Amino acid sequence: MSKEMVTIAEFVDLNDAHLLRSRLEAEDIPVFLQDEYITCMRPAPFNAYAKALLQVPGDDVEHAMAILREVHPERFPQTDLARPPASALRGALKLFAIVTAFVAMAALFSFLAARGRGL
Repeated sequence: MSKEMVTIAEFVDLNDAHLLRSRLEAEDIPVFLQDEYITCMRPAPFNAYAKALLQVPGDDVEHAMAILREVHPERFPQTDLARPPASALRGALKLFAIVTAFVAMAALFSFLAARGRGL
């Protein structure tokens, strides 16, 4: 039995993740939700960057995908293969870039206001 966990789905909505985890566990498939608690701690505007990753052992990927296709055929089409999720680092870098841009704009406005030149 493979001990390597494979990500088969990403979820922004933890309700969906928990429902599918329960369904897979009912079929005796071990499931791990990576970043489950981080996802529920993120404020609403940043949920696009916080995703819970549904992971199963490598040996159970095909069986788990068959169950996911049965439950959500529109989200998991027959041709969809288990693939690695988008990098969490990429999402964190996007968030960092957005926050940095806002901080830079605020600093610029403060500097201009202090010099009496306002926009």
